[in-house]
Amino acid sequence: MSGDLIPDNVPLQELAEQVVRGKVKLTPPQLRMLIELLPFHLPKLSAVGVGYMTNNTFAERLDRAIDRSERAKLIEGRAIEVTTNRKSRPHHC
Repeated sequence: MSGDLIPDNVPLQELAEQVVRGKVKLTPPQLRMLIELLPFHLPKLSAVGVGYMTNNTFAERLDRAIDRSERAKLIEGRAIEVTTNRKSRPHHC
């Protein structure tokens, strides 16, 4: 495939591997598009793995936040009217 249309059923990761291995030659615009799209389709393993190792994945953080919000209690009270009888003082800069 040299400058041909890329079939729709070829995943980007597979296409990238074929380009790296020299099995496919893309046009410069196709290659640029592949380079731009890959980060959105293949997250870096370091970004994905860190949360699992530190017990800090998005799901676990969300669960902890929900637990904290359920433990929060509503403080009930009533408004108290406050009146002040101060004379206005001049404002100094």
